[in-house]
Formats: sequence, C-alpha cells, structure tokens
Amino acid sequence: MLIQSHVRVPGVTTISIENERGACQAVQHLIGLGRKRFMLITGQPDNPDSNERMRGARRALQEAGIKINPSYILNGQNTKPDTLRSLTDFFQVGRQPPDAIFAFNDTMALATVRFLRNKRIRVPEDVAVVGFDGVDEAKEEGLTTIETPVRELGLMATKTLVEMIRKPETRKVTRNFILEGSLWIGRTCGATK
Repeated sequence: MLIQSHVRVPGVTTISIENERGACQAVQHLIGLGRKRFMLITGQPDNPDSNERMRGARRALQEAGIKINPSYILNGQNTKPDTLRSLTDFFQVGRQPPDAIFAFNDTMALATVRFLRNKRIRVPEDVAVVGFDGVDEAKEEGLTTIETPVRELGLMATKTLVEMIRKPETRKVTRNFILEGSLWIGRTCGATK
C-alpha cells in the first residue's frame, strides 16, 4: 500500500489527496475575488504533488483567460528558506507585485504572508494569499487554504491495512482511493465566509 501516491501498479493499493482539483479550486477562488496578477510558488520540480497542483492552477488560469508571466512562477522547494530566497530575488528585480499568490503548501504560504508583511505589503488588501494542506498552524494564523483530509487519509490507510492483514487475498487487488480537500477561508484572501 502506498500513501500520497497515484501510481497505477497491478496489485497495489494507493490512498492520496486530489491535488489538481484542489489547486484549481484555490486559484478559482482568487479569480472570483477579482484578482488578476498571479504568482505561483511551487514545490520541487520532481514532486508529483507539486506537478499535480501546477496542472490545476494552470487549468484555472487558462479557463479564466489569465496569462501568467514565467518570472511569476517561483520555486519554493516546499520549504520556508527557499521560499524566502525566491521572494527576495523576485522583489530585488523591482517587478510589479502580484495581487494574488497561490503557494503549493501552507509552509510556503505562511512564509510568503510574513515576507509580504515585513515589506509593508498588505495581506489581503494588496495581495491575497492561499495555501494548500490545512495544517493547524495555517488555521491558527488565519491562512486561507485547501484543507486536505489528512485524518481521513490516515483512517482509510489503517482500515485498508487491517483488511489486508485479515483477508490476504485483498493484497493482490488494485485499488486507488483519492480524497478531496476543501477550501477553508481565513483572513489572507479578503473573502468573507
């Protein structure tokens, strides 16, 4: 059994989060708030979750007819230090700030919010920020995020593992479970509930 993986291998059970749809929802939410100048902060280029989130974000932008300048796609490597480095480099060049940022995880989104506030850029008035994952710290900080059902993922994994132990014949069955996240509206996007 694999968790957080979408591989299609005969006899392997996978349980994962629907990244593409969640990312599309995050960007559509920002578009619905009237935001037009987008920045995306991605994870590692070889990370399947990051790639799925990129597909979802691009789909939402394309459907809305919004083009994103490649220089507004930053690689945050899924970490706070790399996100801060990328943002520092971006702003040193003197580019026009975006009015919406979708960071592919909450760690990068929280680092972004703090960075912007340190630069005296108002969140959400000047720049709306949305993350992905729904970690406890994000909610405590009021970050708008795609809340993923991590608890349900763990319960499903446990239930599936117990079933595989009790019924060995299920170990050879190919099953792919995909759980969806939901938009949790905090204070960083400017929306009211």
